[in-house]
Amino acid sequence: VLRNELASTPGEVYSTPRIAASKRRLENTGYFGSVDILPTDTDVAEYKDVNISVTERPTGTFNFGAGFSSIDNFVGFVEVTQTNFDIGAWPNFTGGGQRFRAAARVGTERRDFILSLTEPWFMGRPLALGGESFYRDLFFLSDDYDQTNYGGSVSLRKAIGEHSNLQIKYGFENVEITTEPDVSPEIQAEEGEFLLSKIGLAWVH
Repeated sequence: VLRNELASTPGEVYSTPRIAASKRRLENTGYFGSVDILPTDTDVAEYKDVNISVTERPTGTFNFGAGFSSIDNFVGFVEVTQTNFDIGAWPNFTGGGQRFRAAARVGTERRDFILSLTEPWFMGRPLALGGESFYRDLFFLSDDYDQTNYGGSVSLRKAIGEHSNLQIKYGFENVEITTEPDVSPEIQAEEGEFLLSKIGLAWVH
C-alpha cells in the first residue's frame, strides 16, 4: 500500500519535489495520522536511504441512526465503511487499501441495501476496479404503484497525471412496477419488469 503511492523509485536520482509528492499522496490516502520521509546516509558513496515513517489511524466507521422526513416518514439506517479493507485478510479484513461499504436504510416508505468494494491497484497496476450491488424498494413514489430496483455496476478508473482520472462504468438493474387494483388503465399497462442497462464514461479533474 505504501509503495503504490510513492512518486519515487529505488535507484533514481533523489528529487525533493518527488519526495514531497509522495508525502502528499500518503497523507491523502487517509490511512495515516502522520507521515515523515527522511533521507539517511549509507555506506555507498552518493547514495542515501529514504526512510518512511507512518502512524496508522483508524480507517473503519460504523454509523447508525433514525429519523423522520416528509418523503420517507420514519426511517432507520446503519452503515459500515472500511477504507483500508482487505478481502483476503481473515478475520480482520484490513491492510490491503481496498474500500468497502455496506449500508441499509429501512423505513415505512423505503428499503435500500448497498454493498460496494473497490480495489485501487487492480493486478498491481494503477487501475481502480470497483463493484457495487444494490436493492431498493421505493413506496413513496406514488399512491398508485410501487417500484423495486435491484442490480449492480462495475467500473474501471485510471489516473491521468497527478490530479485527473478517467473512468468507464457499466451498470444494470431490474425494475419492477407493481400497481394498485384501482388505478387507471394507463398505469396498469406499465406493470411488470424490465431490464435497464447503461454504460458511462467520465473524466474527473
